[in-house]
Order: sequence, then C-alpha cells, then structure tokens
Amino acid sequence: MRKNIRGTGKKRKSKNNRYLLIAIIFLLIIIIAGLLSFYLKFIYKVKAIRTYEIKVKVGDHIGFDIENSSINFGTIIPGNSGERIIELSSNEDVKVEIYLMGEIAKWITLDKNDFLLKKNKNERVTFTITIPVTTKYGNYSGKAIILFKKI
Repeated sequence: MRKNIRGTGKKRKSKNNRYLLIAIIFLLIIIIAGLLSFYLKFIYKVKAIRTYEIKVKVGDHIGFDIENSSINFGTIIPGNSGERIIELSSNEDVKVEIYLMGEIAKWITLDKNDFLLKKNKNERVTFTITIPVTTKYGNYSGKAIILFKKI
C-alpha cells in the first residue's frame, strides 16, 4: 500500500512540474509579445501594419482574378508577367515601407517603396510579377507586409 501512495505522489509532482513549465512558457510568450509590440510602436515607430497574401498560378493559359482581399495575379504562362495595383491612404503623414516574403518574392518588383504618404492622399503602388521561363506549373504564394511609420 505504501508503494501506491509513493507512486501517486511522484505522479502528482510530475503533473505539477508539467503545469509549472506550461505556465512559465505561456508567461514568456506574453513577455516576448509585449516587448515586440513595444519595440515596433515606440522604437521602430510603426503606426500600422497591413499584410496582403500574394498569389499566382503558373499554367499554360492566361487567367484573371479580380478579388480585392489579396494581391492575386491569376494565371500566368512561364516567361510572362502581370501587374496588380493597390491603393494606400492614411489619416496622417507616414513613411511607407513594403517587404515581400515567400517563394514568389524574388519574382516581384515594386514601382515605389520607402516613400512618404501624405495625410488624406491616395498613393498607388504597382506590383509587377515576372515568371521565369523554367517555372513549373502550379500555385505559388507569398506575402506583402506594409509598414506605416511615424515621420
């Protein structure tokens, strides 16, 4: 009978240690998120962040997609290019920086980046994608992260 009591105590200790470890990890995540937020807002001067999904289908024909929730180039034949335009605005003067990420980032060029966006003015940014001739058919994606920074 003593064996069972000791075994139960070890199991409880093990469970308590596990809960303590989970609590510490959760606390660390909250602290890191808070520090990152502080860094972006006060040190890096970020007012807002917009993220757009970027999509393209590489195929044997041309196809259009007119959705506005992402930067979707539709279907493009290898060796060809396509354009999409987004319009940006702000209720105060900000500096705009655009970062491209993902597998198609290297195929995309922007007509402008790192520019001043004036209060209540619209600014258009053209995304041009050029699909290399050797690209295999399929769906490709990435992200555009747009930072609006205090001046």
